[in-house]
Amino acid sequence: ADYAKRISHDVKSATEVIEIKHRKTDVAAIKAAESARQLQLIQVNDFVVLLDDKGKQYTSEGLSERLDQWIMNASGKVVFVVGGAYGFHADLYARANTKWSFGKLTYPHQLAAVILHEQIYRALSISRGRPYHHA
Repeated sequence: ADYAKRISHDVKSATEVIEIKHRKTDVAAIKAAESARQLQLIQVNDFVVLLDDKGKQYTSEGLSERLDQWIMNASGKVVFVVGGAYGFHADLYARANTKWSFGKLTYPHQLAAVILHEQIYRALSISRGRPYHHA
C-alpha cells in the first residue's frame, strides 16, 4: 500500500496492479477462473504486462526506460498482472502486450506484488531524478 501511494503521486491512474486469489483445487479450473476475473478488470485500450518467469528481465535503469515507454504509448492504463501459483491461462497470454520477469526465482504472488510495487516506484524515481534508487 505504501508503494502504491508513492506511485500515485507520479502517474495518477496510469498504472494498475491486478492480483487474484484462488480457492479451487483443479489447476485448469483455477487458471481459467483467474484469467476470466483478470480479463474482466482489463479494458480494451489497457497495456497489459504479465509478471511471468519467461518474460524479459530488466535492470532498474532499463525498467525505468521501459516503464516510461509503456506509459507514454498506452492509450489506457498500464496494467500489471500478477499470476497465481499455477501461472496464466492461454487467454491471458493472448491478451498481454508484454511479459516481465523478476528473474529465475519464484515468489508467492503476495510477495511478487510487493516487489512489483517497489520496482515501479524505483523505476519512476529513476526517471524523475529522485534519490530513492541510491538511498
